[in-house]
Amino acid sequence: MTENDKDAAIAALADETDPSAAGASDSQASPARVADRLADDSEAGLAKLRGLIRDYQKSALEMQARAHAAQSYADSIFNAIREPMLVLNGTLCIESVNHAFRQMFLADDHDVSGMSLFEICDGGWDLPELRHLLGQVLPDSVPVEGYAFSINTRDSDRREFALHAGRMSDEASGTERILLTLDDLTERDRTRNAVQGRERRLNAIVRAIPEAVVSIDVQGTILTFNPAAEEIFGYKAEEIIGDTARKLMPFPMSQMNDDQFADYIRNIMLDEIGEGLDAEARRKDDEWVPVHIQASPVTLKDQQQYICILRDLTGERSRRVLLERAQKMEAVGQLTCGVVHDFNNLLTVVIGNLELHEMRNAGGENEGLLSEALEAANLGAALTKKLLAFSKKQPLAPKILALPELIEGLHPLLSRALGEPIRIKTFLSEDLDTVLADPGQIESAVLNMAINARDAMPDGGTVTIKARNRTIKRGASSGKFDLSPGQYVELSVIDTGSGMSPEVREHAFDPFFSTKDYGTRSGLGLSMVYGFAKQSGGTVTLTSKVGKGSRISLFLPSALGGTSAPAVEKRGLIASVAAETVLLVEDDTRVRHLTRGRLEFLGYKVIEAADGPAALRALNRRRPIDLILSDVVMPGGMTGVDLAEKVGELYPDIRILLASGYVRDAVEKAKRPDGRTYTMLRKPYGLVKLSQALRDLLQ
Repeated sequence: MTENDKDAAIAALADETDPSAAGASDSQASPARVADRLADDSEAGLAKLRGLIRDYQKSALEMQARAHAAQSYADSIFNAIREPMLVLNGTLCIESVNHAFRQMFLADDHDVSGMSLFEICDGGWDLPELRHLLGQVLPDSVPVEGYAFSINTRDSDRREFALHAGRMSDEASGTERILLTLDDLTERDRTRNAVQGRERRLNAIVRAIPEAVVSIDVQGTILTFNPAAEEIFGYKAEEIIGDTARKLMPFPMSQMNDDQFADYIRNIMLDEIGEGLDAEARRKDDEWVPVHIQASPVTLKDQQQYICILRDLTGERSRRVLLERAQKMEAVGQLTCGVVHDFNNLLTVVIGNLELHEMRNAGGENEGLLSEALEAANLGAALTKKLLAFSKKQPLAPKILALPELIEGLHPLLSRALGEPIRIKTFLSEDLDTVLADPGQIESAVLNMAINARDAMPDGGTVTIKARNRTIKRGASSGKFDLSPGQYVELSVIDTGSGMSPEVREHAFDPFFSTKDYGTRSGLGLSMVYGFAKQSGGTVTLTSKVGKGSRISLFLPSALGGTSAPAVEKRGLIASVAAETVLLVEDDTRVRHLTRGRLEFLGYKVIEAADGPAALRALNRRRPIDLILSDVVMPGGMTGVDLAEKVGELYPDIRILLASGYVRDAVEKAKRPDGRTYTMLRKPYGLVKLSQALRDLLQ
């Protein structure tokens, strides 16, 4: 290598490895100085020099690659940030914007690098106050914190933003820049409103659902308490929220201290009631209410909570008791119906013959004996009505009634029945609705309830009769009272007597149940009230505690807009005026013979038939027949109603009068296929009743 070659190589090496170009530190050995030491005539020295050059170039490339990777990483973070951001230089010109800023404000192909901030977005950023604030960031080191302004986005959607700006220094180059960040206040408000809307909807749902919703924290502090919970427990939300849930719980939880209760919640509660548990909960008045409770954990706002759903089982248990009572009543009623059917036929014969004998021997020496026998037979007929009442099979004659007038008319009878030591008070609402019910049965029900109250006060006391309008709503209240939702009138009899034990309350409406000595009372009083109430579309409730008296309430459907029924004209015996012909259809021989005698006594001509087919044959053989008097339940495959329908098809001019001692058919009017009705006589019926029914049809 010549001297000139050496000098050229060293000069080239010095140019390529200049520290200012490669960014080498002052502490590193300069390749030029190394070259000075190695520059000699030997080829070995020159080879070492080339190796150093290659190593230095490789190091410089690696440093450039790392710098590029760091810049790419910083750009990725910059563009990944969801808030719009941009970098300004000292003259407030744009050096870079992130992806969020571009998406919010710029067209996809719009390059704003080098442009003044106040030129973009149609000058929307050119605000005097913003110019002033940004002008202080670099020279005075005053950051901008939350400057609020509005500007159009690229979709022409005007939004509110909060702008933050601060100094950003590059130590390597000594350059200072401004970093701007935008908070989208409009979007934040929309999100907050959406969250608040969801919370309002959730709160509305929680308030509307029929189950009680109670949430507690890990210490057992009550956080939420919906209206259904208020109804179950008797607390208002504002007086129980913030208090401990131990107040609502039975022993032993109610006796735990704070630490024990918190440990129970964390470690035991979910195992016991997570899948659901029937338990007793404690009300504000210290009464116990049966509930089904289910709990589940939930995390809200980073706070562990437990949501407890409770269902009041009072109505469910009441319905179960009512169902059992109804099934028991149905079984006894089925038996009673069969007995009453046969008994009514027997009474019909007894009463009928006694009436005829009394009329034919008026003034005779046996008149007193006949009257007593007839009175006893009529008492037997009244007993059958009592037997039918509790099984809800008695025939009713409902009318629209004003209860104040009825109670006022009943007051003298109540005074006599209750006696001197009992005071009677009445409180009837002025705006009391009318009711649709059988007036005789209401009087009987009030009398039975009052006598029951009298028996509970052997040393005297007060019987209070109250009446008020009640609205039964769908849900818990309808289940509690076993009533369909609607308007009712509640008629209550309240006493100040000894009250009832739970065992007595449980059987109070059972037929023949009585706490009195055997033979003193029939035990049918309250069971009759219950049967009448259910048959009238209402119910009866009983509230009683030992030593605190009793309250029996009769609920009857309101007859809004109705008027009281007119009084019924009372009439006596009415004989035949034209010797009309009656076809008598009765399968019981004794009843048939008696009824024939009654009809003939009234002046009618009589043709007999033992069943429906025989009656049709008689119609074919002999005419004219003016009226058919037929039993309802008969053998031969044809009932009295079947016979009436057939006669209506073949002989539409013939009148029909049905009679029944079987309670299922003993209704005041029997339905016809065309919607009209057949007149119905209930056995046992008297001669006067028979004569009136015949004349009403024939006239």
